[in-house]
Amino acid sequence: MEIELKFQIPAESKVPLEKFIKSKGGMSKRLRAKYFDTDDRLLARSNIALRLRKEGHVWYQTLKVAPQAAAVIRHEDTVRLVTPPGTAPVMDTSRHSSSDQWTKIDKLLRHDAAHELKTLYETDLKRLSVDLRTRRGLINYAIDTGSISTIEKEIDPLLTALGHTVEPLKLPVTEIELELVSGSNMALIEAGTRLVRDYGVWLDVRTKSMRGDSLAKAKLIMAPAKAQSVKISDDLSLEEFFETVRKECVRHALVNASQLASEEGYLAEHIHQLRVALRRLRTALKLFSRVHNFEVQTWSDQAKFLAAQLGKNRDIDAMSESIWPELRKINAPLVEFSGQEGIQSPALIVREGKIQTWFLELIGRDLQSPEKNTQSHWSAILPVIIKWQKKCAKRAKNFSSLTVEERHELRKKMKRLRYSLEFIEGECKSAKFRHFSKVLARAQNELGTYNDLQVALENYRAIVTHDPAAWFAVGWLIAQLSDCEVRCIKVLSDFTETDVPWRKTVISNQPNLLSAANSDG
Repeated sequence: MEIELKFQIPAESKVPLEKFIKSKGGMSKRLRAKYFDTDDRLLARSNIALRLRKEGHVWYQTLKVAPQAAAVIRHEDTVRLVTPPGTAPVMDTSRHSSSDQWTKIDKLLRHDAAHELKTLYETDLKRLSVDLRTRRGLINYAIDTGSISTIEKEIDPLLTALGHTVEPLKLPVTEIELELVSGSNMALIEAGTRLVRDYGVWLDVRTKSMRGDSLAKAKLIMAPAKAQSVKISDDLSLEEFFETVRKECVRHALVNASQLASEEGYLAEHIHQLRVALRRLRTALKLFSRVHNFEVQTWSDQAKFLAAQLGKNRDIDAMSESIWPELRKINAPLVEFSGQEGIQSPALIVREGKIQTWFLELIGRDLQSPEKNTQSHWSAILPVIIKWQKKCAKRAKNFSSLTVEERHELRKKMKRLRYSLEFIEGECKSAKFRHFSKVLARAQNELGTYNDLQVALENYRAIVTHDPAAWFAVGWLIAQLSDCEVRCIKVLSDFTETDVPWRKTVISNQPNLLSAANSDG
């Protein structure tokens, strides 16, 4: 079992960190590794990494299996290999036959004979490391400097003769890993918090294998992580379900946050997906706190703060992706938004010490023993979801008479309802449930468009006094808002008239829950 945290090192902190490690007796060695997978990424899709690594003059084969992508705790099986001098070993998965994870990888690769393992990418690193004793444990500090690169491919000899070459893609590596050798798991969190405070490092939950797999697909920037459904079993307790949902929300947030903070850059979709993950986390905290005394307010406040900071960038992206292209089509006069100059970049926002410390707190919960509370059934949250749906429907029926602020609140409540339904969709598989979810999604998306138009209108109105040309956009946006309002009324009418799917779900077997849902509150 491997328990590890990884942080990216800012340029100004690299030398001081290296001096610190060397002052504690740190030693350097070269690590060169080749990572294996199938052409269709069978292992990567199962959160499995398989590599051959040369450390000095010795070869090792390692299998790593994580319960989910970007997990801090991973199963690891390493085998030392004996090879003749000057020769490299070949990959042989049977070397892990004594591992607890052998059945999983053997089943994957035997499922289809066409799943041939190939070297897809490699790493070349200089590692400076030392074991340090802290108050609560022994931790290995390892600074890795080097690169991840794709394997050089052969090309047609004729193209070579014509001077054509294909250079391998390469990503730089400048990071520090903390691995728990012995002691309390929380020693790792405390050590990471000190690094954030003293050296300004930032958390990166993307493993080298995740970054390498993206590079092998010819993508320097990893694709944005999206929300994944959670598994529900009939005997799942409320506490177990909360932890399952929370871990998925945290994974969704931290993978996108890691890419946002990275040196290689990010896409606008990374900002969007991080904000979605934060809203899902806040929904989960609110949903479960309604039926159990989970101490979550601080986390909810932190998620709200980060989402708000990123929201300013999201508003700019929304205008550049949807509003400005439409204005250009109708030859609208160009105007400048000087007020946007002071907005902090998403990378700097995510790297802030306050945010990084909170990320470590979220991970820290994964490393603690699970709480032993009342073993309520997971379906105890269903009455809360039903009440949320009723409140949304009541407000949706009066959309035309709502103020702009009230419409914005309805949009947020509709999002909360949608996310809560996504949490339970693994158990609620009826066609009626799927239809209701699609209608809800359409309504929420239209409300999102309405909000983007409203934000753009406010931005243009704010500059008309010093740039009268902005009046053109103001007029156009007012017309667009009028049309969008009509569409909102239509989709919200569909939402309120669509039959709720509750009796087709597990709640049909819980009559006491239906009674609770129909009560006041």
